[in-house]
Amino acid sequence: MLALVNRHRHYLKSLTGLDQQDSDRLLPLCVHAAQSNDAVVVEDTLLHDWFSQHSMVTSAPYIRFFVAIPLSGANGELTGNLCILDRQPRSLYNWQIENLKILARQSVLLLELGRKQNNLRALAAHQENIKEQERQRIARDLHDELGQNLLALKLDLTMMLEQESANLKLPLNDAIYNLNGVISGVRNIINDLRPPVLELGLYATVEWQLKKFERQSQIRAVIDASDTGNAVEVCDSAIYKSLSTMQVATLFRILQEALTNIRRHARASNVVLRLQHLGHGIEMRICDDGIGISDDALCKHQCYGLIGIRERLRACRGSLQIDTAAGQGTTLTIYLPLAK
Repeated sequence: MLALVNRHRHYLKSLTGLDQQDSDRLLPLCVHAAQSNDAVVVEDTLLHDWFSQHSMVTSAPYIRFFVAIPLSGANGELTGNLCILDRQPRSLYNWQIENLKILARQSVLLLELGRKQNNLRALAAHQENIKEQERQRIARDLHDELGQNLLALKLDLTMMLEQESANLKLPLNDAIYNLNGVISGVRNIINDLRPPVLELGLYATVEWQLKKFERQSQIRAVIDASDTGNAVEVCDSAIYKSLSTMQVATLFRILQEALTNIRRHARASNVVLRLQHLGHGIEMRICDDGIGISDDALCKHQCYGLIGIRERLRACRGSLQIDTAAGQGTTLTIYLPLAK
């Protein structure tokens, strides 16, 4: 087992043969071993002056053999021990102890790598949150300033059209036509940044995105509420209010990414989406009837769409399950726990 020790608690991160994942009773053993700066090998705990009195030796689990290799980080910080326990007395050769020291160094490297990965994931989640807030701010500024100014300009041109002579009507009509195109373009930019429909609820947002996808791709996209009761009630009442702003944005961005992948790669004719309250969270299931995803495609390091979906879910403690088969389509099952 890996016994990780700090001043507040004692964690058993990996174990076989013990039924607990932390233990105050093991703490003195592990602290004593870690402070020794070298391997501690007790071939028979009952013959050891100090270990023989320990409660885990005299009672369950009746430890008779104890080995601990200290785990120390690059800065010398005490992390814990790589431990081996047995209910029978044993002895080790020197080469076995040296191999355990190698395993201990590898364990430290893996622990430090895991800590760095967690820090990178936390940073990525923070950046995603900042990006979503910035999208919201830019979309709001475009709507409040540029959008309204363009609308006021259109009204001015319309009023001029009613008052000007016939020879100016054609240029004014052309200007209004071009201005309508600009207003439509700004509206599309706002919707791409952060659709205002997000403020109306999860169900409304999903429905809007599916209709937009259907128009752009000519692929039929519907919401299936057959086994979930009233989908609008389920997703937009108390459950929707329990989702944080970041979680709602996460589900929306995941849906966008999934639909983009379907349009580009799936060769599908139909997409069915199901939203339901499941346990203490929201499940979103996206099914298509396309060609499926090959094993090679799933294992590709450049499969950034699925990587992005997984990382978004990891930041919100969610999960992703992919069910696919050649010629039988693909189902993405996304589960997101409700915000506390």
